[in-house]
Amino acid sequence: MHEQREKITVDFYSEKDIDDYNRFILNRPDSTIYHTIEWKNVLEKNFRCSSFYLLSRDSEDKICAILPLFLVNNVYGKRLDSLPNSCYGGAVGDWDCVEPLLERAMELKNELKCKLLVIKQDPVKLGNFFGDFGMSCYRNWWRQIIEVKDPENMWNGIKKTNRTNIRKAKMNNLSVEMVKNEDGLKEFYQLELLNYKHLGFAPFSFEFFLYLWKQMRPKGYVEVFIARHDERAIASSLNFIFSNIVFSTYGGWDISKKCFKPNSFLDWNLLLWCYKKGYQYFDFGVTSIDNKGLFLYKSSFDTINTPYTSYFFPKDTHYFYNQNYLVKIGRRVLKKTPSCISKKLGMFLYKNFV
Repeated sequence: MHEQREKITVDFYSEKDIDDYNRFILNRPDSTIYHTIEWKNVLEKNFRCSSFYLLSRDSEDKICAILPLFLVNNVYGKRLDSLPNSCYGGAVGDWDCVEPLLERAMELKNELKCKLLVIKQDPVKLGNFFGDFGMSCYRNWWRQIIEVKDPENMWNGIKKTNRTNIRKAKMNNLSVEMVKNEDGLKEFYQLELLNYKHLGFAPFSFEFFLYLWKQMRPKGYVEVFIARHDERAIASSLNFIFSNIVFSTYGGWDISKKCFKPNSFLDWNLLLWCYKKGYQYFDFGVTSIDNKGLFLYKSSFDTINTPYTSYFFPKDTHYFYNQNYLVKIGRRVLKKTPSCISKKLGMFLYKNFV
């Protein structure tokens, strides 16, 4: 271990590293769309945070591990976060190369006078090491993934009630189309606003989605789909694409049209699209362990369910992710707030309270 550590150097990402960085994450099964430089650009452009992407290099000066971090400064104080406003994050690489990155992150936390360091991380591979490093574990999510198979096998794996919902949608002549332009993105966004208001969540701005679209679609990293009934958009889904995985990331629907079962129909058609394109997995994202309804809905598609974790340092700082009383108050207020107002407040709330 000591001999290997002597060969590893740590530095910060810069634009000259982009080719090596992309080559590294594309060849690592533990990297995600959220580790891309394009997503880094989205976060820097739209949120009040600055990036510190740590790189480990081996004796041949090749990148052997990464740890993307953002400095977030809001009403809770300063923190280093991997990654804010992202489904996934954390270090990518083997532990011998990740360990010096974590040591440097601890130093950076002190240099920037941050209250805490928080790292989203799949616990299966590196979780024990993070715990041994003095970080506390806050496990409050499930990661839900579908293995893409031929349509018959996928159909047989779906729960009977959900198959009935999909058949009902077909009988009601629902259709699904891929968004090709900004007008379609605006339709997606209107459904996103309806969904966020129903749930009591602060919506992202349309400018956020437009920038994301322009930044990531030319790279083939994003596609948006809309389900329609009688030409009217009633459900939508924005999906990231990276390596052999499609990530279902943002979505909305018109709850007044729930009798048509548009979400089941849209998600089934996304699986068929994944199969045609040759993708191996469809990632439903993380689901709170408290959201049993959403967990059961995703599980009805025969998902593989694994725990997902955030790690905190110092150990007693996990309170940041556990401000339940503030969340409950905010959701009650946002449910009663007109969308024309909440969409203007959304980015302010994310920048200052998330």
